[in-house]
Amino acid sequence: MNIKSILFLFFLFILHIRCELITPNFYNNETTIVYEYGLQSEYFTKWIYTDNNYIATFSCLTNTTIRKCTFSPTISDLKKLYSNKIYYCSIDPLSSTPSQEQCNNGILSASYYPTPVISKDFKPSTKGGQVVIIGSFLISNGYYFPTQSGEVKIEVPNTNGLIDPTNITIKSFPIGCGGQIIQYYNNKYFKFQYSNPSLISMSTKKINEYNNNNDKIKLIINGENFCISDDNVTLKIGKFNGLQLNWDNSNTVSMEFDQLYSGLYNVSMNAKGLISNNLLVTFNPEIKSVTSIPSDLGGIITITGNRLLSENGVSDTSISIGRNLSNTCSIISNTDSIITCNLEKAIPDQLSELANLSINLIVGGQKELNESIFFTYDIPHISGLSLNGKKLTLFGEMLGNIFTEVYINGVEYFSPKQVAKNQTQLSFTLPNDFEKGFINVVNPSSFLKSNEILFQTSFYIEPIGNPSTRGQLLPFNFNNILIENLNLKPSLTINHSNQLIFNESLSTIIYNTNGNFNFEIPMGCGSNHFIQGKIGNQSANSTLSYEEPIILNCQNDDFSIICYGYNFGSLSSPFLNNNNNSNGIKITFLNEIITYKNISKLDHEIFVIPLKSNNLYDGNISINVCGSISNNYPLYFKSSIKNEGQMLNQNLNSNGGNLIINGHNFIFNKRNYTYLICDDINNYKNNNNNSNNSNNNHSIINNQIQFYCNFINNTLYNCPINIIGPFNRKCLLNFQNEKLFNITINYLPPIISNVIFNNLTIAGGLITIIGSEFYNLTTSITIGEVYCKNVTFINSNQLVCNLITNNISSQLTIDTLYYVNITIFSNNNNNNNSNDLLIIKSSSSLVFKYNHLIENSNNSNNNNNKNSSEVVGSGSNKLKWLIPTIICPIVFVVMVIFIGPELFRRFYTYPPPKPPPPEPGFERRPYNPPNLNNRLYENSIPQYDNDPLNPPQLSFVPIQP
Repeated sequence: MNIKSILFLFFLFILHIRCELITPNFYNNETTIVYEYGLQSEYFTKWIYTDNNYIATFSCLTNTTIRKCTFSPTISDLKKLYSNKIYYCSIDPLSSTPSQEQCNNGILSASYYPTPVISKDFKPSTKGGQVVIIGSFLISNGYYFPTQSGEVKIEVPNTNGLIDPTNITIKSFPIGCGGQIIQYYNNKYFKFQYSNPSLISMSTKKINEYNNNNDKIKLIINGENFCISDDNVTLKIGKFNGLQLNWDNSNTVSMEFDQLYSGLYNVSMNAKGLISNNLLVTFNPEIKSVTSIPSDLGGIITITGNRLLSENGVSDTSISIGRNLSNTCSIISNTDSIITCNLEKAIPDQLSELANLSINLIVGGQKELNESIFFTYDIPHISGLSLNGKKLTLFGEMLGNIFTEVYINGVEYFSPKQVAKNQTQLSFTLPNDFEKGFINVVNPSSFLKSNEILFQTSFYIEPIGNPSTRGQLLPFNFNNILIENLNLKPSLTINHSNQLIFNESLSTIIYNTNGNFNFEIPMGCGSNHFIQGKIGNQSANSTLSYEEPIILNCQNDDFSIICYGYNFGSLSSPFLNNNNNSNGIKITFLNEIITYKNISKLDHEIFVIPLKSNNLYDGNISINVCGSISNNYPLYFKSSIKNEGQMLNQNLNSNGGNLIINGHNFIFNKRNYTYLICDDINNYKNNNNNSNNSNNNHSIINNQIQFYCNFINNTLYNCPINIIGPFNRKCLLNFQNEKLFNITINYLPPIISNVIFNNLTIAGGLITIIGSEFYNLTTSITIGEVYCKNVTFINSNQLVCNLITNNISSQLTIDTLYYVNITIFSNNNNNNNSNDLLIIKSSSSLVFKYNHLIENSNNSNNNNNKNSSEVVGSGSNKLKWLIPTIICPIVFVVMVIFIGPELFRRFYTYPPPKPPPPEPGFERRPYNPPNLNNRLYENSIPQYDNDPLNPPQLSFVPIQP
């Protein structure tokens, strides 16, 4: 085995060892950076922050398995740990000088930066905006800080241009909510959290006034940091958790719910795990009505209302009545809407105070606040009557005694009276000429007037209530039935033709001569329908009206408005086609009348209409059902955006473009609240006045550009972004003051479609590049390996440059396709200082070919764009981890597979093969291996001077064999 083979095998061994080195484990807290290495691994000794003239020195200790290197800067030194370039020194135990520190101007990769440690006091507003972050290792180099919405720019101090890594200011911090976990450049994570939601004030109001059983409350909360960009926000009221909210605006939320109980409740908000402060909300009991009892007997009173119960049950309810609230009403039963209690008779010293007594109702510690409802003894009430000849008997409560005053049509009527002992019946004889009139009585004890009741001596019928449009079983009173007809079956017809079904036994005769009979009322709508009732030889006419429509709730989906309630009728209603159009079914919304022919669905408790207006705005909706008009229900549209995730990244051409927002239910009168606010990058803004243009759809405020979006229709916004590239932007989209989005604007890289060259000679010539997405910044163009200099920007579709070469034929072969490479750099002047250059965009296209060199020639080439890419930075740091983790193992395996067998055959085959004997007449000469330097030419490559505008040129130097 010769010395070359030994060295080669040693190289493979060392390569194998170096490729297996484990990446060091490192971590840090707010004051210390720690690296842990294998004993054979290269380790850091110093980090050099050139901009601050500061050297961070690591102190290393070893044990039997690892080497631990620590750097603990002082508080003042923490402010110096920033530089645009950070160099490092290291020691490699496997090198030829294992204890010697090497400082070879190596630049520290971002993958080794310490992880930011943010102060616990940093809690930015959920609306984002300008923030100041305090902490350690917040930034090591550059000008950007990573967030959950991408990188944001850090403000550079005007004093020395150096950033303090313990105190940074960001003007456009993104909106967010809750706790955030961010991956840093070193693939480790740091975290912070946005401000907790803050509840400032709260109010309640009743809704759905048309619902007789109204318990629904709208709770309106004002505050801050409500996290409007996230749906994972809920409300807690007392024991009820996870209640969903409606976002009225960025500082106001509301919710509708059925509150059955009275009491005092804590209200708090949960925004992605962050809990707000508590606000107290009070739900008081509400009395709607109260009955009366005789003052000399006492009895059971009934109270109706809302929230008449607490979560603790009946034991938490108390009622007292009277001037001094001395009379306690003992509760018999208690639900959330009805209380029955027993009240004792009035005591003698209170007989002068029997009317308008205060009611003290306390439920769950909360008092009823309605001071307009009082309790009064001895209020007479007429519930029914019966006529026998001329003798009229009134039925009811607290009808008094023989001194009770009777009024007919408002005039007192004097006649002897008969009264039951419990004051439930009062009888007297009617005047001979009485046929029809209103009757009421006045209690002689309380001097209170009863309700009025319409009475007529002839046979008449009256419905008790109104049927729903769906139809129902409805009772009718047949009054003043003759004795000979009492046991006969009644009948009822509606609209002269439809005879209704009698659905009741004949045992419903009440008050001797009056009958209460139930009939099946068919589906219908409208009012004043003609009805005729018969029983025996008696008949009477009357009218029947259906219940009026009530809209309780409306909502909308992507294409329809859906409303719920009662008595909307049906498209199959028998009355719909029989009545004229004015009594049909019509829905009014946004000053547009939708007739029944255009209604998508109509079924008594629900109706659906298509959402087709191009200019939607919030407004009232109502329904006219056969002439009966419902309440006006306020309809508020909730807009939605399609494919929100795709909208967050926009690719624009070099001259800008349009942000298209697709969705549903966009509100016309919110069009002025939809706009973009984009960063105005200084490097770009000062370049050739590119940020100025004639379009007036934007304004510049505080170094930010605001673009207004154009409302097209209820599904489309168009937002023109008239900023020339190539610098990518961070923008904030305010959508109708309802939601905020962080938008990233990416500009397309150059696209090369054709190359035109005029007068191309052996020394080169003028080249015209045709394509799109060209930018008026420092641009480098190469054709193959030859630079095209003096680049001139004509417009976004055309560049001109000068191809200069000593001999084009020696560098670019005839009839061969070559890549045309365009690179856009960040600086805005044509200096040659590579340290000021940062690659922004780059592109390569296989489009250049020439077939001969002729003076004054005009050739053009066309080919498809083969490759286009965008490069940010040089990427050299990224290759450092590729070499030990991927490239080294691949090289080692390939060399072992393909070279190993040959080496084994050469050096481990014994004995080695003997050379053949020489032929007669020839003398064997010593074997001389071929001289690898005996080549006709060798490449002489000048050293790269880090100038991408003047790259190395290939020259060929002949060497004598």
